[in-house]
Amino acid sequence: MTRADAAAQPVTLPPGMRLLRTADCGDPRRPAGRARLAALLDGIAGLDRAQEERLSGLPAAVATGAERLARWLTDTSYTRTGAVIVGPGGRPIAAGLALFSQLENLDFMDSEVIVDPRAAPQRAAAAVGALEAFLTAARERAGRTKDLRFTESGAVPASAFSELALPAVHRTGPVWWSPGLRGSGPSEPGGRAAGPAGPRDPAARAVRPGSGAGALGADATTARMLALGYRLIQVERRSLLALAAVSAPEAPAGLTARSWAGLPGDGDMAALLELLTTFSADVPAGDGSFEHEAVSADRLRNDLDVVRAQGGERYWTALFDTAGRCTAATAFAAGPRPVAQQEETVTARAHRGRGLAGTVKRLNAAHLRERRPDVAWVQTYNACENDAMLAINNAVGFEPVAFTGLWERS
Repeated sequence: MTRADAAAQPVTLPPGMRLLRTADCGDPRRPAGRARLAALLDGIAGLDRAQEERLSGLPAAVATGAERLARWLTDTSYTRTGAVIVGPGGRPIAAGLALFSQLENLDFMDSEVIVDPRAAPQRAAAAVGALEAFLTAARERAGRTKDLRFTESGAVPASAFSELALPAVHRTGPVWWSPGLRGSGPSEPGGRAAGPAGPRDPAARAVRPGSGAGALGADATTARMLALGYRLIQVERRSLLALAAVSAPEAPAGLTARSWAGLPGDGDMAALLELLTTFSADVPAGDGSFEHEAVSADRLRNDLDVVRAQGGERYWTALFDTAGRCTAATAFAAGPRPVAQQEETVTARAHRGRGLAGTVKRLNAAHLRERRPDVAWVQTYNACENDAMLAINNAVGFEPVAFTGLWERS
């Protein structure tokens, strides 16, 4: 029996614990089914907020239950299933989510397991075992042969990261701690505290991805992923940008800056799509075997439909040359929370090295401040081997708040 097979074996939960599946909620297009699904997704959002409070001290960085429901009902690029383990009184202990792309990576299941950091260790372990069995069964039913899993860490070995991935100003010892664990919230992202609030040495042994860029400490989550047969293929830095601290530059000579919400006008759409194909080709994939998402007008429309269903909007800024070619562009997705998400940022290959990516990010920050003064932060993820984008984001003002492990299992 393989480790993956072992994870798929039925798990008996302790008395008082139950597994609730999204598939049992009924038709979400009908009021009763939608209400049951909304309740489960609210529980998942609560687990995610508890995790985020511990890591960054900014629980608004994660999606609400209402946003998750809107994406579930609107996003045609993926199908989804999930389960929540609840304890006595119906309080969520842990959740597992599975996504199945309908456009590319048709042999993959993307998955996530979220555990309440306040849960008793024995209950948490039982819940995780049941969720691993649930996710393995979901993958097999969907006919997928590979798993892609994301985990997040608030304590990593500092020496495993380059100066770009973890600048010296953020290194206070052999272990880097997330703001929540070291006692400083995101309002002081470079803050110093007397000591972390969590365990002292989670990073005694580093687990590196195949690229060698970054590492995760040998904590309980990392040990579980290795025991399940996953391999670490990439480490990403998650960062936050305080919008109030960003100044807006002038557009470079010979280029015109244009900002908009939603989709560009017909005249700019073709130029933008031509540029965005570069983004798909150049995004680092570590040593994973998955494909990055293909860019098309239909996909941009679907992504916009999802953001708008969540009560938000996509805000763009792009630079165009005198011939109408798009030389650089970036997008932020801002929903009902004070934390927006950085989406695409790309510079045409012929124009790299001129600082255009940093320029459009700063211009878009000013655009977002003007259109959405209630949004205070922008969040982004960058592969630790992506030196160019890490350097750009460091210069713009992004500060690390956590590190994400991307794991693959066949």
